[in-house]
Amino acid sequence: MYFIETSFFPTTNYSVSTSPFFNHYTIKELPKAYLHLLDEQNGGYLTKNALPTSEPTRDGLDMVAIHTLLGIQKEGTPSILEQKELHEAFHLPDYFIVFSYQNEQFFGFDYSILNTNGEPKIRYIDTDTDQWLYLADSFEEFLLLLRKDSFTLNDAKELSLIEANHIFLIGENFEIEELLTRFETTIHKEWYFNWLAYLAKSKQPSLVAASLQAFETQVFYFHSKLPESVNDLVSIFLSLETQKNSPTLVAILKELKEN
Repeated sequence: MYFIETSFFPTTNYSVSTSPFFNHYTIKELPKAYLHLLDEQNGGYLTKNALPTSEPTRDGLDMVAIHTLLGIQKEGTPSILEQKELHEAFHLPDYFIVFSYQNEQFFGFDYSILNTNGEPKIRYIDTDTDQWLYLADSFEEFLLLLRKDSFTLNDAKELSLIEANHIFLIGENFEIEELLTRFETTIHKEWYFNWLAYLAKSKQPSLVAASLQAFETQVFYFHSKLPESVNDLVSIFLSLETQKNSPTLVAILKELKEN
């Protein structure tokens, strides 16, 4: 399994159109291994988060981080069909079909250089640093090279919501706990509370406790910015035998009632 199965990011089945989706490229012309993978799940977050590189990147000395693979979605979810918008915004070459990206980092099929099977090699482009690297001879090799690595959480690195989602899904507990603190001032409160609910239902005591602690911080320091889902989160914690009578939850309930 290459994809994380979670109802948190639902996907739909895809259909193959014979019409070009970008320039002259059609879905049927995409690498067979990519299309077979989408039969498993139509895009989503990966179970691994890194690829080896021949030189340093913004993510590490010998690796580059990757978080998602685009599926073939017509609307509502990032999709490989949005090539026109990506190429216009970031001035990517016409022969480069993006199948994964975040911010200015792109992974794609490079149709300017085909392998012995007539399929494109896999290229990485960072438009911010103008770094261009070949990562694999084929999509099959790309999948084999995927590996699990630690996430970069130093203060100098600004994390996107895509990176944060991936850490919440596959990160180590200490990384998740650090992430909760890192994003406690986020303006995306609904997003943050969705993750608090996800962690509260994780059945991992340390993550449940971390979620409750983060909830307390939100209630006491960001009360005026609490999202509508605050009551849903209260209900989740009240349903947990290990937390429903905890001093932290009692304090949260008192603060919510009085303010």
